[in-house]
Amino acid sequence: MERYIPAKHAYRQLSSIVTTNNFIANNWQEDTHISGSMSGANGFDAINTGNPSMYTFDNDVYNYVALDNIDDTNLKTGKGYHILVGDDRTTDLTNNNATASETTLSTIGPLVSENTGSSTVNFPKKSFVFVGNPFQAPINMNNVLTTNSTNINNTFYWAWDLKFRNHSGLHHNICS
Repeated sequence: MERYIPAKHAYRQLSSIVTTNNFIANNWQEDTHISGSMSGANGFDAINTGNPSMYTFDNDVYNYVALDNIDDTNLKTGKGYHILVGDDRTTDLTNNNATASETTLSTIGPLVSENTGSSTVNFPKKSFVFVGNPFQAPINMNNVLTTNSTNINNTFYWAWDLKFRNHSGLHHNICS
């Protein structure tokens, strides 16, 4: 499966629609840089700061967690990833003024069938959680929030949208 990413240096909230049979280094990183090491250890692209560019959100501790190794971590269907994407593999990581370029992230693995399995998400602090869309098409959030859901406020949800960022650059409130 492929996902087109327009040319813009930005963190994106992404989800893989397949659980990969191979590591992140052999999927998304084939198409964009993923940093997290000064030396290139654990499959990351080396950068002088070593700062990570890919995270998951731990709903239990309510915090972003940087991936520690993409040479032994697979993408998982429905898991949310917070990743800096804004270039393809030809961009020079030592150039802070590099122009963003479009890219297409590729993943290889089996597609999830509609209504396969179920998912339980616990809300640790009566706040929001990060859940990825497990399908290759948009989903109806009204159905997600109201079908067999308990203990949640189903009158609104937050969605990451690069076009309609609020002043903090984080979220856009979309009412259902």
